[in-house]
Amino acid sequence: MDSHLNASEKQPDLISSNDDETPNHLERIPTIEQNNYHGLTPKCIIVYLAVLFVGFAQMMVIVTSGLLTRSMVADIGGQSKSQWMSQTVPIINLALGSPVAQAADYWGRKWPMFVSCVLAIVGCVIVSRATNIETALAGNVLASSSTGTQPLLFAIASEILPRRFRPAAQGGLTGIFAIGAIVALLMGSAVTNHSIDGWRIVWYFTTGLFAFAGAAFLFLYNPPSRFEQVNFTLSQKLKRLDWVGIIVLPVSVTVFVIGLTWSDNPYSWKNGHVLGPFIVGIVLLLALVGYEAFVKKDGLFNHKLFRHDRNFSIALFLIFVEGMAFFVANTFLPLEVSVLYSTNPIMVGFNFSIVFICATVSTILASIYCSWSRSLRWPVVMSYSGFVLFYGRYTPKNCQRITDKIQVTMLTLRLGDSKNVYGYPVFLGLGLGGCLTLVVVAAQFSAPPELLAIGSGALITARSFGAAICLPIANAIFSSQISKNLPHEIAEAVLPLGVSPENLGLFIQALSGHDSAVLGAIPGVTPQIIGAGAHALQHAYLLSLRPVHAFGLAVSAIAVIGKY
Repeated sequence: MDSHLNASEKQPDLISSNDDETPNHLERIPTIEQNNYHGLTPKCIIVYLAVLFVGFAQMMVIVTSGLLTRSMVADIGGQSKSQWMSQTVPIINLALGSPVAQAADYWGRKWPMFVSCVLAIVGCVIVSRATNIETALAGNVLASSSTGTQPLLFAIASEILPRRFRPAAQGGLTGIFAIGAIVALLMGSAVTNHSIDGWRIVWYFTTGLFAFAGAAFLFLYNPPSRFEQVNFTLSQKLKRLDWVGIIVLPVSVTVFVIGLTWSDNPYSWKNGHVLGPFIVGIVLLLALVGYEAFVKKDGLFNHKLFRHDRNFSIALFLIFVEGMAFFVANTFLPLEVSVLYSTNPIMVGFNFSIVFICATVSTILASIYCSWSRSLRWPVVMSYSGFVLFYGRYTPKNCQRITDKIQVTMLTLRLGDSKNVYGYPVFLGLGLGGCLTLVVVAAQFSAPPELLAIGSGALITARSFGAAICLPIANAIFSSQISKNLPHEIAEAVLPLGVSPENLGLFIQALSGHDSAVLGAIPGVTPQIIGAGAHALQHAYLLSLRPVHAFGLAVSAIAVIGKY
């Protein structure tokens, strides 16, 4: 695998020599011709800006769905259903990514982009006006539907720019994702710091982003019709869609995720509520793999994508692992910081924004390096090493045992590491920005020009699948650990100080919910006992999150080893 991701060996024509051609208007760019545009018109610039606005808004939806859930629950209630705010996003992305990309080949890319913006506008408005968690979840589903067009964003960026500028185009998209996440983190933290319903402002802002992008796509993006659009009838187009994949993929993943989500929360692994959906999901997924491999060769994972070389297969694997590794940190790093180090939402948001600030830097550096060197392999290895460094750092020392050489970061956080926790996200950000840009570029170099949208859809599906299954796995790990550690640590800390065993359960519930009124009403509870209990609660979270970080380290290491 020495050169599977080496663009210079696989694509000697990476840089075209046709720089003397005159600029074409956006409407005249052949959809399947990728290297015939060498100038920038105002329409091209506005359409690319619209692509960036959609990417920005999508990251606002993704980040705020997780970041602002606690604020939403405090305002409108629904704690028992709150985890679905973040889990629905990758499921919707997974369900729509490849089908939308396939449908765009038959109906064009303009209308899927416009319709997704309209649905997102409606969804954002619904969430912003929600008075209960059920309404917020319904609106979040509509808003998350915009993420189903992510494959088209990458395809359109490559469509309207020449081949040699693809790294820069994809780098711009990855960069805007990072900027959107930073704005979502800082804005969300700021508006909820002093107002319990400040989270609504973020959704109003996101509505405006989708409105601008939708208008730009409606009036300015008019690419030429594809062969399939004008030469196939409606019935022929419908027959060519991979209906089995379109239906089975989201159903199988959803029931699989439900089983994982319910494991130890509240049912045991032996309970039918867990085993039933879990087994059904696995069976459906295996059946879908067999169908896509041996029956439907032009479906969601078109076999032509894999005929040129092994780069596309490697890219799918790498981005699947990246989805798992990143979303573990995306979900649990803010939780860890807020419980252990700072209750100020602005500082919590700033901590995770470091990830995306560094991702922006690494995106720019990766784009420049790849455009100059035409080499992808070692930058990919270095990028995925950033994930490993975030979870565990290798430090050569004069030591006797090889285990002494592993100085882990997130795995051995202590309650006194309030400064270090602001440095570790640098590694995660440097890895995130580089790997997303490079893997997408590698896949697009390997994919046939007419399958850019399908190829991008397959990438988004693989990443979303990794995110969709890692979140319930990580949640199950954390739930099983915290259910054991929390009562044990708090009991060990407060029972010797005078809290009666009969009141222990109420004390733990009130302490976890920050209910000072209930804590003060429990007989015998003093400020000293509350302080001891709070310290024990933090220690319980620290112990419970370590296996989650170990899971993230394991999947990150798999990507680095697999690339070799």
